[in-house]
This record gives sequence, C-alpha cells and structure tokens, in this order.
Amino acid sequence: MARNRLIRILSEICEFYIRHNRIQDAELCCYEIGNLHSMSYTYTYLKGRIYEHKKEYLNAKNCFNNVLSINPSHMSSLEHLSICLFHLNEFNLAEKMIRDAITINNSLPHLWYILGYILDASNDSESALKCYQTSLQLESTHPIVQFSSLTKII
Repeated sequence: MARNRLIRILSEICEFYIRHNRIQDAELCCYEIGNLHSMSYTYTYLKGRIYEHKKEYLNAKNCFNNVLSINPSHMSSLEHLSICLFHLNEFNLAEKMIRDAITINNSLPHLWYILGYILDASNDSESALKCYQTSLQLESTHPIVQFSSLTKII
C-alpha cells in the first residue's frame, strides 16, 4: 500500500516537472517509479510523456500504445497518443484516438480543442470550427479544479 502511494506521489511530481520543462527532474522521478514497479503503466505513461516533451514522438507513441494495451481507457494516454500521432502526420489515427478519449469523457474542453486542431490540419474546417465552439462552451462552465480531484486536495 505504501509503495502505491509513493508511486502516485512521484507520478504527480513527475507531471509537475514535465509541465514546467524540468525534464531532468522528471526523468529522475520516472526512474524512481521504475525502480519501485517497472511494469506499472504509470511508469510507461510517464516515459511516454518525457519522450513527447523531447519531441521523440515515435518512442512516445510506443509507450502510450503499451499503456493502452494494459488499460484501454487510460484517458491521458489516448490524449497524448493522439498528439504524437498528429506530429507523426497520422491524422486519421490521431482523430480516432482523441475521439475515443472524448467518448470516455466528453466534458473536457481541451479534448475538443485537440480534435478541432486535428480536423483543421485535415482540411475539415467546418467540423474543426464546431469542435472549437464546443471547447469554448465547455471551458466557460468547466471548474478550475475537477471535482474528482477535490479528495486529493483536501
């Protein structure tokens, strides 16, 4: 139980480091998670996020695909896999992945924005505009902190 809690804490710290461009620190956190549980999909997901940040999209794609083979509904992997596929010019597959994520939770504005961006790059401007509008509408009612996260904060 303590190991799982430590992995959760390290993964939150790793995500923080990635968001703030401190990749060396993120790699150290990821390494520690790997030492605790190298078969954890959290470890593989974070490796993918680090590869994605380094613009090593093929390596990131492989990591996210591995996570999804273990946990097919892992929202963050679907989201980031779609971004990697976009950068690899695999627009149709990128669209499918982000649509899968939207199917799981259609109330997240950033997912609709990503879909709009992909559709825009695929020259489907009309559908892209609808996605951007949906994203803006959701953003106006979306809480700053997700309600499911409140137990983590409190």
